[in-house]
Amino acid sequence: MHRYCRALDSGLVDEWVEVFTDDAVFDTVLPDGQVWAHLSTRDEFRSFLDAYPRRPQVAPKHVMVDPIIEVDGAEATGESTFLYLMQSPGTPPQLVAWGHYRDRFRKEDGRWRILERIAETEANAV
Repeated sequence: MHRYCRALDSGLVDEWVEVFTDDAVFDTVLPDGQVWAHLSTRDEFRSFLDAYPRRPQVAPKHVMVDPIIEVDGAEATGESTFLYLMQSPGTPPQLVAWGHYRDRFRKEDGRWRILERIAETEANAV
């Protein structure tokens, strides 16, 4: 879960893609229920991160807190709170959005990976 945040904010494409299973689905849902992003193929995951804002243009930071994980064999479910902060050059950091991650995980080859992530945005400043 923390590898996801670090790789996303740092633009580490290979590391970010590897936190997901090959058949993963990732949706970001806005407060009005609109799906802002839907990813379901490795190419879509890579393209998403290739286009994601990062230094030096902006400094994004995802902070994930209060994870609750329920493990059932080689699968698990999880819920956590996220905060999304952003800093443009010459400006102070701003809290841009917050919400919940709702996750399903699968253990593959000894590593836990995200099978499904729904980022439910509760509020945003945009």
